[in-house]
Formats: sequence, C-alpha cells, structure tokens
Amino acid sequence: EASAAQRAKKVVSQSGTHDPARPAFCIFGADSPFMRDFIESIKKIGDVEYFSERDKAIDYCIDNDVDIVFADMDAPSDWRDSTDVFTTGRMMKPKLSFYLCTSDPMSAPVQTLVMQKAMPLQKPVDYSALRAAVATTMNKSAASAKGLPCACVFGAESFFMRSFIQNLKSRSAVSHFVNAEQATRFCADNDVDFVFIDLDPPTDRKMSTDVFTNCKMMKPGISIFFCTADANSIPSKSLSAQGGIAIQKPVDFAALKEMMELHCT
Repeated sequence: EASAAQRAKKVVSQSGTHDPARPAFCIFGADSPFMRDFIESIKKIGDVEYFSERDKAIDYCIDNDVDIVFADMDAPSDWRDSTDVFTTGRMMKPKLSFYLCTSDPMSAPVQTLVMQKAMPLQKPVDYSALRAAVATTMNKSAASAKGLPCACVFGAESFFMRSFIQNLKSRSAVSHFVNAEQATRFCADNDVDFVFIDLDPPTDRKMSTDVFTNCKMMKPGISIFFCTADANSIPSKSLSAQGGIAIQKPVDFAALKEMMELHCT
C-alpha cells in the first residue's frame, strides 16, 4: 500500500494517470528503434513520460516530482540537448537521479556527466540489472527521507546473506551486489556510509578483498565491516590491520546497531 507521502506525490502525467506506488520516469531522446524498445521495456518498471523536445523534458522535470530521468546520448539524439536536460534538471533539483543511455560509456560527453554523478546505462540495456538499479535508487531516496544511512553489501547469494540483508534493512538503505566491480562502482558513485563484505564461502574471498581494498583506496574514511565465522583467520586479521571491522557470525544485530552508530560517517 502506498504511503501518505507517495499518495501526495505530484506527477502530472500526459496520459492523466500515475500510480504513486511506482517510480516516475522522464525519458528524453530522439525517436528511434532503440527509444521505442526502451520505453516499452521500462514501462514494466515504472510510469513513463517521454519527450523528444529538450525544453518540454526540462519543464516536465522541473514542474513534477520525477524520480529518475533517462537521457539518450547517442545519435539520432543530440548529446548536447541531453546534457542541457541534465544540467538544468540537476541545477533545479540537485537530488534528481539521471541515467545516460549510451553505447560508449567512456566517451567524453558521457564521462563529463558521470563526473557530476550521472549514471551510465550501457547499450544494449540489461533490463534485469536496470530494475535492480532503479530499486536501489528508490530505496536510497526513501532512506534519505527517513534519515537512514546508506549501506553497500557485497557477497554471494546464501541463507546467511538473505538473513543479514533483511535485518540490516531496518537500520539502513541496503544495496546488495554479488559482482565486485558493481559494488566498487556503487561505492565510488554514491554517498555510502557503510560497506559490508562477506568473507566466507560461497563468497569468493579474493573478490571480497578486492572490494575492501578498492573502497578503502577511493574513500579512506569509509567504515567497512567484514562478516566472518573466524575473526582470527589470516584474511580476517589482514583486513582488521587495514582498518576493517570484524563482524562475528552468527551476527549479534543489537551489537551491530551500536557499532554502526559509533562508526556512522
């Protein structure tokens, strides 16, 4: 059931209808086979308003409570118009989330906006990954409204991981990754308060160490916790010596709450 805040959300849809329980998307770009397919696919995730005219897209973003803007950076769309949509939208609404649809995430126009915290969306689009990314964005927005910290969790799917995430959700906005590169990128691109890493199988220990090392290198002051059944093992001691904080399994969540309050950035 939608919350009172969701029911009060102001979104003036061109179609005249909007489900407040679903995210509101604004899509900008020239008409093309990609754009038509993208719109039809993303309708399964949220409510869509599409614009091929730059000024109309900008006006819509400013006048409505849009959750996420998707802008096409490739021809036949004009990347300069997409940049204008981003720049004006971010200036008017600093917390508005932007995704850039592109076949070349490393191009100069895309990287310029990525440096300003836009998120590249590689073509062809992986819609299952996009659904997860949208859910993460929406969870962060909801947590921000509640004043909850943002947590990045890395580890393979397991009974422990599912239980851990479920308990952690009452204390923070949780984004879970099984891919080390995605976890690292998320930490780099977002204001993450905590990183939680599983150090035990079925999680690959080398990948866990890589996530720890990369996050520490990019953000030296970030609090990184690692979950393990053996806090006295050589890998555990190595991470502890580098500033990692051990969480002994089975996890005492009351104690973890106190640790999070102590280390909250």
